Amino acid sequence: MGAVRACSPSWATAADIPAISEINLAAFDTPLEADLVDALRADGSWTDGLSVVVAADPDGTLVGHALLTRCHIGDTPALCLAPVAVRRPERQGSGAGSAAVRAALNAAEEFDVPDEALMVLSLDASRPLPRGTVRYAAPFGI
Repeated sequence: MGAVRACSPSWATAADIPAISEINLAAFDTPLEADLVDALRADGSWTDGLSVVVAADPDGTLVGHALLTRCHIGDTPALCLAPVAVRRPERQGSGAGSAAVRAALNAAEEFDVPDEALMVLSLDASRPLPRGTVRYAAPFGI
């Protein structure tokens, strides 16, 4: 099993879509998360540059994925970290998920978003967190 430092995060591309589906299908007991990722991509909640894949094998096989999608807190645009997946059982616990999450959050801090856009994990500690009901993208069904 690969060590944490062997995990190599990168931006997901259209060519990674089948592997992302495979990762989600291998990570969870049902296809619901894989279907959710497909639905988020289809409805426009997917934001280019905020989908991260992780390769931990020497051959470059993708083993992890993290996705930041659009949501709102009240009327304030925000980002939702979900879903996050790592192939199981052979890769869970390898650091691939942590590497994907860190890369996605780092990208969000540098992502060109309107001044009013925040994450619940504030990207600017000098600004208060917004208040209100969190509204996730429609594919979440909540």
